[in-house]
Amino acid sequence: MTPQQLTEEYIFAHDLREASAKIYRAATKALLKHFGPTATVQDVDHRAVLGWRRKVLEQGLSKRSWNTYSNHLRTIWGYAIEHELVTHSQVNPFRKTTVIPPRRASKTVAAEAILLARNWLNMQDGAERCTGERARITPAWFWLCTFEVFYFTGIRLNALLCIRKRDIDWENQLILIRGETEKTHKEFVVPITEGLVPHLSRLLQEADRAGFADDDQLFNVNRFSPHYKSKVMNSDQVEAMYRKLTEKVGVRMTPHRFPAHPGHRLDEGTRAEHSPHEVPAQPLEYPDHDELHRGRLRSHACRAAC
Repeated sequence: MTPQQLTEEYIFAHDLREASAKIYRAATKALLKHFGPTATVQDVDHRAVLGWRRKVLEQGLSKRSWNTYSNHLRTIWGYAIEHELVTHSQVNPFRKTTVIPPRRASKTVAAEAILLARNWLNMQDGAERCTGERARITPAWFWLCTFEVFYFTGIRLNALLCIRKRDIDWENQLILIRGETEKTHKEFVVPITEGLVPHLSRLLQEADRAGFADDDQLFNVNRFSPHYKSKVMNSDQVEAMYRKLTEKVGVRMTPHRFPAHPGHRLDEGTRAEHSPHEVPAQPLEYPDHDELHRGRLRSHACRAAC
């Protein structure tokens, strides 16, 4: 059996997101680049893997990238050994082959840069409304809403792309993030904070005017502007907008740089106890957003009573 066949067997047997399956295949492709396209599982032993590791690290592959390969291939081989797809050895050749990566500096966006980006987006929105002409990012109101959703909620890019119109619970001021869209496969809700209300309100109004059905992708810029031809919004369109923000602000911005501290942007009564990204290379664990929402409601009630 070949490594590629093992990989496809593992993917077939598991309910993986497309993005996850892509990573397993990429790791296998890297393995075959080193061992050769005709390599079999018998060719991949522990010493050979260590030789591959030394070679690619010397060639400049980052330790984090190597660990991604090692961890995913170890999982594939572990599955193959458990289910007797590999019988020549019971030793997983990728066991204990990870390396300690350097600790990365925080990649969160500075408050000043966020303010500059928000001001620029508001200016683009105002210019479009006053002149009727297309802004550098269009429609600007939509991209401002997208920016604020990432800022106030800390959700992943894939989660935003998978939000349906029905996932917005306006009455209870909650956004449902479905488990099938998440790396952790956990379903949770995030509160619609005060700063997000006007942006989501407009998005929902525009979606109603455009005839959105409940199961339609809500964050779909293609439905709000004739300048786009695609039917479904994808990650490339969002990342293109953030590249324009980076160019304008002079600080690298991506949707992934906002989730590091979602709690500090919530109201005082709804702050998360800790950041989900404090431990490197660990699965993202979001705060208990149900409790956050209850806390926000309590906080508002207390202020109203005063």
